[in-house]
Amino acid sequence: MYHNELFERSSYCPYWQNRCVVIFTGFFEPHYLDLNSKEHESWYIKPKNKKYFVLGGICIEWNRIKTLKYCHD
Repeated sequence: MYHNELFERSSYCPYWQNRCVVIFTGFFEPHYLDLNSKEHESWYIKPKNKKYFVLGGICIEWNRIKTLKYCHD
């Protein structure tokens, strides 16, 4: 899905109000040694010159469990 499809698809309409920012230091990405094999190495991806990544997200309820807790001062 392309980023502009988020606002064009009616299936995402209920979630437009539930946008959030996800902050993380890195993530693991599988690197498959052979396209026909399940064998892989896990590569850790992190920013080269910064401490954090920032990524936009959508928080929703899943099985009646909120996937994101809001912090209030």
